Amino acid sequence: MRVVSLLFAGIFALCAAVQWNDPDPIRWMGFYLVAAVLAGGASFLAIPRPIYLAVAFVSFAWTAALLPEVLSEASFTGTEVERECGGVFLVGAALLGLHRMLRAQRAAAP
Repeated sequence: MRVVSLLFAGIFALCAAVQWNDPDPIRWMGFYLVAAVLAGGASFLAIPRPIYLAVAFVSFAWTAALLPEVLSEASFTGTEVERECGGVFLVGAALLGLHRMLRAQRAAAP
């Protein structure tokens, strides 16, 4: 569990670091840094599990909002919106997975 959460934390921190050249870097850096803190905190902090679900829900809602534009372009050549949609979806999936791992871990604890 600890290795997975630290791996996600590192990936999301790296994602935040490369947002400097984005047209709207503050929003994306903040988003990825929140994901990095939650991922890293999965093993070291007592972050309430509903927070993971809340951020995952926001990520999936954001993905749903971006998806029509991605599908209307239908180029799938790595446009900015496609990358954004993929990144937001991956954050949601990772945080949902971490939530499930935390739930299983706490259920197994004596």
